[in-house]
Amino acid sequence: MVRSLELLRFAHPAALVLIPLGAAPVIWAGIRRAPSRHPVLVHSRAGEMGLLRRGWAARLADLPVVLRLFVVVAVALALARPQTPQKDDDLELEGIDIVVTLDLSAPWKRPTCQPNRLEAAKAVIQDSSRGDAGIASGW
Repeated sequence: MVRSLELLRFAHPAALVLIPLGAAPVIWAGIRRAPSRHPVLVHSRAGEMGLLRRGWAARLADLPVVLRLFVVVAVALALARPQTPQKDDDLELEGIDIVVTLDLSAPWKRPTCQPNRLEAAKAVIQDSSRGDAGIASGW
């Protein structure tokens, strides 16, 4: 994995500038919003309650800011188009399979025309395999 990271290059490295430019407003909004989130509790045992562990909802309070930062970084990396120059050894080629079926019954062998139908079909198949497909005379 380290070797593939060494070969990593970006098609548009200027897009990486978007990471700090996009992350700055997200962090600023998160910091600016943070003081307003402190609850004010008037209770006779508020000091003891402050010593308790935070609940799961309080721990997830910063999750929107973290997710926004993740999205900014992911979009900037996607726009930079990371690429590795090495090619895979396994190449898959697509092709078209063609099946030619010939009827070898008696009517095909009758000399109704010159050459007979079977010989004309063979000639067309040979011509098409060379790339100059055409219809043989007598078809």
